[in-house]
Amino acid sequence: MKLPRAIFLFIIPLSLCAQESGQGGFDFSNVPGVVVSHIPASERVYTCSPSLLLMPDGSYIAAHSRVSNGKRFLDAFPASIFKSVDKGKSWTHLSDVQMNTPELFLHKGELYYIGTIKRAGDLVIRKSIDGGKTWTVPADEKTGILKRTGKNKKGETIWVPTTPSPVIKHDGKIWFTAQARLMWASEDSDLLDAKSWTFSGQVILPESMRSAAIDSIMEYNVVYDRKKDKMCLMGRLNGIIDDIGLLVYFDENWNPEPASKWFIRFPGAGKKFTIRYDEKEQKYYSLTNWVPETYRFVRYPKSAFYNVNSLIRNTLVLIESKNLRDWKIKSVILQGTDVEHQAFQYVHFDIEGDDIVFLSRTAWFDGVSEAKNMHDSNFITFHRIENFRSRTLESPPLNGDGKINW
Repeated sequence: MKLPRAIFLFIIPLSLCAQESGQGGFDFSNVPGVVVSHIPASERVYTCSPSLLLMPDGSYIAAHSRVSNGKRFLDAFPASIFKSVDKGKSWTHLSDVQMNTPELFLHKGELYYIGTIKRAGDLVIRKSIDGGKTWTVPADEKTGILKRTGKNKKGETIWVPTTPSPVIKHDGKIWFTAQARLMWASEDSDLLDAKSWTFSGQVILPESMRSAAIDSIMEYNVVYDRKKDKMCLMGRLNGIIDDIGLLVYFDENWNPEPASKWFIRFPGAGKKFTIRYDEKEQKYYSLTNWVPETYRFVRYPKSAFYNVNSLIRNTLVLIESKNLRDWKIKSVILQGTDVEHQAFQYVHFDIEGDDIVFLSRTAWFDGVSEAKNMHDSNFITFHRIENFRSRTLESPPLNGDGKINW
């Protein structure tokens, strides 16, 4: 079987490759979890958007992109793909490919990677038939360019943002989300062909609802509501508040329902999260950066950058729901004590038997320096929550001395 057009392996500068513990003074012995990837803070590029895929043969595929801020905000950086054959205990680098905030998924035995080509770039999809070593090139609308960026009447770029969130297969279709829309294609279609994909109406926050409490909505998950038999979007509310999330259903024409119906209580909804359904317990689960009272509204003298709950990411909790609307905290999974430099964020997880396995965009001391801040992380780490269904609020975190700061 031949891939359409060319395939390539994106080669990145050595300085951006993962640094190993013991090299250059780096020491990862105190980093929670298993280090998959590391970028020193001195590079001024940070780890972003992890995606984890459990393969039928028992191996794991992990991926993450890279981004920067300031003058390099729109620069193109490669994403890296890794593989583990020992249940996450060690990882091997497979390839690097130009992608931003993408999601991995498996379809008919072939790997796909969907996201934007770069920040403010086209929405693209790539395919690999050799397990992630090489990838197709999205050259046009027949070979992987699904939606191009455009310009509005003011000449401003119209983004097609994506975020790593689980791809769902339901009703003979493959479902994902981009640009605050549902998007779907038939499971039997050519997923590299833009004509295979349909997009819903866009979720747009009314100006009348914008405030310091809710500045914007972003980073959605496509979720299948089993009780209502409907597809929906769940998303992050960016602002001062931390416990209000977004749950959006669509009408028969695939337009969002009125905004007055969107809002739900959701611990940790001020930061990106993913949703998974547990068939055994018939519950939905998420891992979120809920903020305990100890750390709420912490303000640092250095900058106002640190005065909102949406940037406090040092605590990771497991939350659960039976209906997508009513959520409660089940257990604290990880916690750091340095709000400015420690974070477990943008967690991407899956359920494997009695365990949850996940990747975290982690900010932590690497033996040489702290992460630039909690947001500009320097690690991608792998973690396992054993027997997650039996955990409680009294269960100790996976790291530290067992104490929880509430």
